[in-house]
Amino acid sequence: MEWLLGAPPAVKQVTDIVTGVFTVLLSLFGIAAVLFAIYVGLKLAKAEEESKRKEAKQQIIWTIIAIIAVVVIIAMLYAVVLPAIKNAIERNTGVFLA
Repeated sequence: MEWLLGAPPAVKQVTDIVTGVFTVLLSLFGIAAVLFAIYVGLKLAKAEEESKRKEAKQQIIWTIIAIIAVVVIIAMLYAVVLPAIKNAIERNTGVFLA
């Protein structure tokens, strides 16, 4: 009955599962990234040698790049992947169906 109002139940189940898995993984990544950024910031603050400061700055830059990459992945998930899954299931191509 739910499919009369929107997507068929199978589409909703698959997109809910994909969204849930990505949400959990990206949440864990976000927490890890913030903790790592704090750790590297403390490392930078305590560094007395120039080489240690340079290494910590480089780690901060790579952390920021990784966070930006994850934001792009999230955007692609919602703009490309989930609609593609929905379309494949709706067309009954068998690509995502068991």
